[in-house]
Amino acid sequence: MKTIKKILALLLVCLLMAGGTVVASGDGSGGGQEDPLELVTTSVENGAESVALDTSIRLEFNKNVTFDTVRESNIQAFSVKDQDGNAVEIEVVLAESVNKDERNFANIEFAEELRAGMSYTLIVDTALESKSGDKMAEPLEITFTTQSDSDDQSGVGDQEPENQDSQEDNPSLIIFFVGIGAVVAFAGFKLYKRQNN
Repeated sequence: MKTIKKILALLLVCLLMAGGTVVASGDGSGGGQEDPLELVTTSVENGAESVALDTSIRLEFNKNVTFDTVRESNIQAFSVKDQDGNAVEIEVVLAESVNKDERNFANIEFAEELRAGMSYTLIVDTALESKSGDKMAEPLEITFTTQSDSDDQSGVGDQEPENQDSQEDNPSLIIFFVGIGAVVAFAGFKLYKRQNN
């Protein structure tokens, strides 16, 4: 009975250590303050071709760009030009800052359907700022070409970006499972030793 209690106590310690690692990974400031603001994923890659005419562009950054203090200025940091240098009317959609799942995302929607076979450039100015006050090291440009009239209407612009994070990359999970393994191995060794004495 005492052995079971010890095992449970060790498991509890491992859980608390893993939980502490998760909490320590973010301080609510919008990301690691030593790192610049960077693009993580985009639904339309730079150089993409045959992009759907009714596309929207979803951008994921490594930090919070929707916080109330930076929200309005961040909306102004996005612009789109066509291949002739003409400004294209867009709407920048940022989720409410309380929406934790969307705080690193910006969605670019076009006021009108894009023209077929036209090249467009999305520009993200260095004025874009994270909650913690970090900015991009340099402006970001994503140039893409829409599908021609002869292309299939299922362009690449409406695809969701792939999630680049996985549970295997989470250091707190690794620590947790290593701790569980150590506890189980230790308990097994103790039981084996007791049975052979």
